Amino acid sequence: MLLDYIIVNKGFILDIFDKHGASDILIIGSVSRREETEDSDIDFVVDMKTSYNTLLDLELTDVQAVSDLVKELQLYFKRNVEVALYSQIGDGYKEAKKIGYKLGR
Repeated sequence: MLLDYIIVNKGFILDIFDKHGASDILIIGSVSRREETEDSDIDFVVDMKTSYNTLLDLELTDVQAVSDLVKELQLYFKRNVEVALYSQIGDGYKEAKKIGYKLGR
């Protein structure tokens, strides 16, 4: 299962997240439930550590940082990856945390 691979290689994978300013990584969806198929994507929810001067700067910085993170994760995993911010899922955060797998050091 893909979750087992992620757990075994979490140090390297967490380094990718750190490089892009992502923290509090949560795996959700079929991978967290160990129900993925070979066509499944990997769904992550993260916080982004970014510096900004205005709200627009924050939004643009997060978009670019998430885009770069997704590209690197897709190269690493050789499959589609989705990354959402906790701020995007709002009230779904509590539910996601219950059913997701927290990836930490």
